[in-house]
Amino acid sequence: MLIFLLCLATLAALAADRQEGSITINAEGFRNDKGEMKGALFSSADGFPYESGKALKTFSAPISEGHATATIDAIPYGTYAISLYHDDDSSGKLERGAWGKPKKGIGISNNPPKRNRAPRFDEGQFTLGEPRKSLPITMIYY
Repeated sequence: MLIFLLCLATLAALAADRQEGSITINAEGFRNDKGEMKGALFSSADGFPYESGKALKTFSAPISEGHATATIDAIPYGTYAISLYHDDDSSGKLERGAWGKPKKGIGISNNPPKRNRAPRFDEGQFTLGEPRKSLPITMIYY
């Protein structure tokens, strides 16, 4: 019995060291309800904001009445940034014009202002340090 209790205590200590939380994204400002919201959670600037293949996690959600909500679970506490795009034609791609501007609506955590360049990781950066975090993101169209 003592060994069993020691094992349980060890497992509890390991679980406490590895703290995780969930992030709920509440996106608004979609031009229409076609397609879906696609998103990526980045843990570093590498690939942010447009290379979702370099993201820690990707996700999607349906759009209804100009809004979409997605929750990402089991995220270790740390620093992240989120990028979204409106996949209105269900292509699974964020098409960009000759100068790199997105042809679809995009959203970035922290809602940095619209500029003539891609948003930087530090502009969208936030810290997850609690069990549940909610992020409002407003879509922008170029």
